Amino acid sequence: MKSGKHRVSLLILLCLMVVGLAGCHNKAYSQSIEKGLNAVAENKYQKALTYFDNALAQKPKDEKAQAYRDQTQAYLTTTSELKAGKVKTALTTVDKGVKITNGATSLTNKLKQLKVTVTSDYQEYQ
Repeated sequence: MKSGKHRVSLLILLCLMVVGLAGCHNKAYSQSIEKGLNAVAENKYQKALTYFDNALAQKPKDEKAQAYRDQTQAYLTTTSELKAGKVKTALTTVDKGVKITNGATSLTNKLKQLKVTVTSDYQEYQ
């Protein structure tokens, strides 16, 4: 009788620990997303990319975190291509970035602004 109560107590304790760990997991994910978006607001895209990668480490198949990461990568790649003088490639990259669904509005707006710049550069380039 005593061992039955002991087993139930241990099972309840184990369940509480699992729930607690899941809560920590979600908190780390949420903090990574929030910090990533804050980094985007500060135009710190490489830092944002790291935070979105951290969020994906917490939830590997999360569409939102993946979209944020893809948008951020598109922004970084586009600016890198522009600096390298690859204007046509930059236009393709930024266009793909703008079309990412489930992304952050702030990132979409920044990509749209960048697209205006790239389009202008491309027109001058031709």
